[in-house]
Amino acid sequence: MYGHRFRVLLNHDAVFLAELISLLSGEREALRAWNGALQSYNCLRLPPNIGDVPFCLEYAATATLILANFKLLDQCADSRNRFWRWIYWFVSPEFRSAFARLSAWGFPTEELRSVMAIQDTRERRCWQVDESPCDRMTYLAEPTATATALFLRYGAQLTGKCDTGEDLAALGQLFGRLVYVLDALADYGADSKNKTFNAIRASLELSSRCLEPHAREWAIRYAKDIETQLEARLVNLPFTTELCSDFLNRLRFTFQQQTGVCLPIIQSHGTSKESSVLRRYLIAVMFPWRAKARQSFLERHPPNVSPPVQ
Repeated sequence: MYGHRFRVLLNHDAVFLAELISLLSGEREALRAWNGALQSYNCLRLPPNIGDVPFCLEYAATATLILANFKLLDQCADSRNRFWRWIYWFVSPEFRSAFARLSAWGFPTEELRSVMAIQDTRERRCWQVDESPCDRMTYLAEPTATATALFLRYGAQLTGKCDTGEDLAALGQLFGRLVYVLDALADYGADSKNKTFNAIRASLELSSRCLEPHAREWAIRYAKDIETQLEARLVNLPFTTELCSDFLNRLRFTFQQQTGVCLPIIQSHGTSKESSVLRRYLIAVMFPWRAKARQSFLERHPPNVSPPVQ
């Protein structure tokens, strides 16, 4: 839809959104009938007709570009490097195409723009307010959380499942906050080196270049609280117990990978002994969004992660 260079934007969030929308629209049931170019082993092919693309994939791809647009704008505002401005100018036609597609669906693009426009203002104000660190982090994460909630709510409406829209919006609020704090945790070192804004540093009023242990523990506790609320929302979705368990497993596994904190996994998806180490490694690297395959590989070869935070 938007060209091969935007494949680099593919992430777990986009896949999760596509899965939720496919379940609501019923397209998951017709998965085997999808065009061959949409299968993972044909990832370099393009479908001959854009009409062959299921709505769930079209919606997730468009949402990914829209959010990348705001992320790149934020990078341009934080950095003095002209490279980011050149990159934004280079890819802006595709961003405009994504906005046009959203507008054609009746999505409130102006509301989305107004929500994301306040991010920079909040980052500047955060240093001036006398609030608790948790309140500051929630305040900073709100634009991202609200944007995520918008995409989930209107995704449900576009599939005709208006009754689940508010439940998905609440899920999106939590999911957006979790992604925001985990990104801040992962980017702390790079943000300190580049002297760009970091939500954890702003929330705790830190000045050190390295994330101190007490600050890391605080960020993980904050993220764990959101993750617990997110689990409660996931189990209440109108999906089968098997699907909810699958979502919970992947959420916990990804949380562990991002923070080093071990969470209980509901089920274990092992790999047969006949499967070679090389094959499991290739599956884990080439298809990282396939959590079951990656989980099975890492169970046999556990990563060297730090001990759980008590």
